[in-house]
Amino acid sequence: AMAWTPEAASLKYTVELLTSCADPVSPGHVAALQAMEAYRASHPDFAAYLAAVYAQDYPEPVSGALRTIAGLQLKNIMAQQSSLLGEGQRAYVQSKTASMLADADRQLRHTAAMVMNSLLMMHELSSWPGLLPTLRQGLESQDPNASEGCLFAVDLIAQDYPNKLAGADAGMLEPIMNQVLQRTGSSNVAQRCHSLSIITNLLPNIPACLRQHMAQLIGVLLTMCQDSSDRVRELVCDCLDTIVDMHPDYAKSNFETIINAMLHLTEHDPSVRVRRAAADFWGTLCMQTFIPLDLLEAKLPTLLTVLLNGMQYSQEEIDTIHADEGADSGINPASLNKKAEKLAQEADDEEEFDDEDDEEGDPEAEWTLRKASANGLDELANRFNEKIMGPLWPHVQDRMQSENWLVRESAILAIGAVCVGTQDFMMQHNLTQQLVPHLIKLISSDPQPLVRAIACWTLSRFDLYIMEEQELLSSSVQALLSSMQLPSKMLQEHAVSAFATIGEKATTSMAPFVGASLDVLCQALNIYRSRPLLIVYDSISVLASGPQDEFRKPENGQKICGVIMQKWAGLKDDDLNMVPLLECLTPIITCLGVDFIPHAEAVAQRCHAILVNAISLIAQGRDDETSADTSFIVSSLDVLAALCEGLGSQVEALFKPLQPSVSDVVLACSGSFYDDVLQSSFACLGELAKAYPQDMNSRIAELVQSALQNFQAKQAAVANNAIWSLGEIVSAVGAPMAQGADIILDAIVPMLEPQTLKAKLSENSVVLFSKLALIAPEAAASRLPKVVSTVLQTMHRMFDEAELIVCMQSTLSLLQNCFAVYSTQLPHLVYALGSFRFDNNKQLLAQIGQALKWIRTQVPDEGTWNQMVSHMPPPTQSAIAAHIAAV
Repeated sequence: AMAWTPEAASLKYTVELLTSCADPVSPGHVAALQAMEAYRASHPDFAAYLAAVYAQDYPEPVSGALRTIAGLQLKNIMAQQSSLLGEGQRAYVQSKTASMLADADRQLRHTAAMVMNSLLMMHELSSWPGLLPTLRQGLESQDPNASEGCLFAVDLIAQDYPNKLAGADAGMLEPIMNQVLQRTGSSNVAQRCHSLSIITNLLPNIPACLRQHMAQLIGVLLTMCQDSSDRVRELVCDCLDTIVDMHPDYAKSNFETIINAMLHLTEHDPSVRVRRAAADFWGTLCMQTFIPLDLLEAKLPTLLTVLLNGMQYSQEEIDTIHADEGADSGINPASLNKKAEKLAQEADDEEEFDDEDDEEGDPEAEWTLRKASANGLDELANRFNEKIMGPLWPHVQDRMQSENWLVRESAILAIGAVCVGTQDFMMQHNLTQQLVPHLIKLISSDPQPLVRAIACWTLSRFDLYIMEEQELLSSSVQALLSSMQLPSKMLQEHAVSAFATIGEKATTSMAPFVGASLDVLCQALNIYRSRPLLIVYDSISVLASGPQDEFRKPENGQKICGVIMQKWAGLKDDDLNMVPLLECLTPIITCLGVDFIPHAEAVAQRCHAILVNAISLIAQGRDDETSADTSFIVSSLDVLAALCEGLGSQVEALFKPLQPSVSDVVLACSGSFYDDVLQSSFACLGELAKAYPQDMNSRIAELVQSALQNFQAKQAAVANNAIWSLGEIVSAVGAPMAQGADIILDAIVPMLEPQTLKAKLSENSVVLFSKLALIAPEAAASRLPKVVSTVLQTMHRMFDEAELIVCMQSTLSLLQNCFAVYSTQLPHLVYALGSFRFDNNKQLLAQIGQALKWIRTQVPDEGTWNQMVSHMPPPTQSAIAAHIAAV
């Protein structure tokens, strides 16, 4: 390709555009941005001009600030539209970007690395042949700017595209990795940090050039546990954690040394971030099968105490929670000990490396030493079970009696962490029976909101015990509902979360509490924000999915629909809060059924509009405007499916006026690249086929083809829903589908052959085969020899009555003409027929009896028959005899 060079006038105009956009407070800033966007849209080579400005390929000096703006604009364009560049333009951008990795200005060097990363978003490393040689040359250079810029660039690639880097040509990657490994011993903190970050990110897909140095690397890491930099020690913990998780074989010979080093860091390191990273190690370690339990067990007394100490709130965490809660929360930091001293700021070069975003606005979102310690204790309990209780429980009991509420709170957290792994021990020693009422008392009466909050979480960990005791369930629900109405936001969140957890396990046992629960949840819908509000939606969904008879009582259904629809009216279609509301509506509609009709039209129209708009944006190549994730599409499809399921044929009145048709919308969504959209598309398609098949009349062939194309989807849930939806189409259309039976059978039969069978797909595949056998028996009979074993064995374990009836009917219809095939699987055939368990279908039971009696005549030797039947469960043997006797 010809080399590309910038044209002088366009280059000058690009500089003018960037200059006019540089001042964000100027009156013309917005207009300037719009002008630049319009120019970009009409000039595919705009990115190359930005590269020219950024790299100072311009006859007049350009300020560093303007060049940085050009570089950042270039980064954004490369992430979205790099494929629009011609080959010569892309080569120019690559060349100029590579040259900037050695720039004297650190910000410009790092911008070059970000542009490079954006280019790799859409392309493989092989599309930039000069990149790895450039990085190697820079790393080997004596120029400190080139060395730093290239190391930073390699780190960015390793973070964002570790698979691409690990899969690079070994001859090119090995010298780069040699330089990275050397820099673990650099006197520069940032270089040590970058090298550790690169190594850690490459470990999951470890390249050979790193694998051969693993023994040496572990030795280096153990030495670096004493590094002077907090950030380096934190990264050392991350790296050792990843090695133990991904490549435990390399750690075996150093196992005791690693344990001792990590225990020392967990207990004694002055940095809370290092202690947090070290605490993470214990959870990872416990999930490994190779660990010598006796060695770790010997450390338990010390380790358990260290983790217990780490589970106490820090003063900084309390201050953050207090600031987030507000003055009326009841959380008073003045009641605590004097404020802990802040850690000294790290060295400038270390701060420059720090790649962690600060958590803002949500103290619960940050992964802390407290959470890491609790997770480690949880995993130790899962691994050692009752063995941890001897060294741990006396400490927990002492802490439970402490006058310092922070200490008591950490003890309650510890109980929640270990109660699942030690549940047998706790039941045998009467601890569960004592603790659950005590936790309920704490939730109801402890003066500290954070103690009450953690008691809510710990109570939810005993959900399996609580669900079996109606009195405890009642006390738990009452305590949680009361806490949900108190001012502390953290208490609200923990209480509603515990309510959802316990309610999900208790299912129909929640019936007595539905009315009172909905009163509180409806109030919370208007008060809660952020994550607590999401959990309120989950809690309503739990009630709608569990005690449905109670939920659908008019007073309850009307209560929740009134509040939900009021909230619905206050949200715009593109408001992210619409997604959890739609997700909550799905089980509500399914539960209420026709009682939801007063609200159904508005819901159907709006979900249809959301989908049509999303499809339009995708068609225009603007799918980034559909909220990056696909949650709006998925949740809207799920609501339409729920309307079909809940309203049945009455959905026709809602869907018929909609244009484009619901079938058109579902068909468009079924062409998505995203698994979650595909899964919901076929779920909606199946429900539509059951409730309003007339909507599909003009699209049957395309819908069938779309489903067929997803039979082999990598995601089992997508394939399963595609197969199920096609089965529902076959049922809805009936005999006319016979003309396409061969095509469908040719797709389904390979999936049912024993050597290729996927267990998750077998039931829906067998049902689809059976439905086709009823309308196209000859086509099914010709393929029966390949699938008869799977069909009969799958019927043994089917529980859905309607689906089992279809399979039974198809088997009976094929039996006499295909007995030679069925006789090869005679025990499975007789077992399938004899184990049919739905006694209310008298006609089918009579047909089964006649079939069994006829089959009995085909087995002339009574001894052979009796021996075959004797291997079946006694209830099945009795059923077979009763079937035959009844004829």
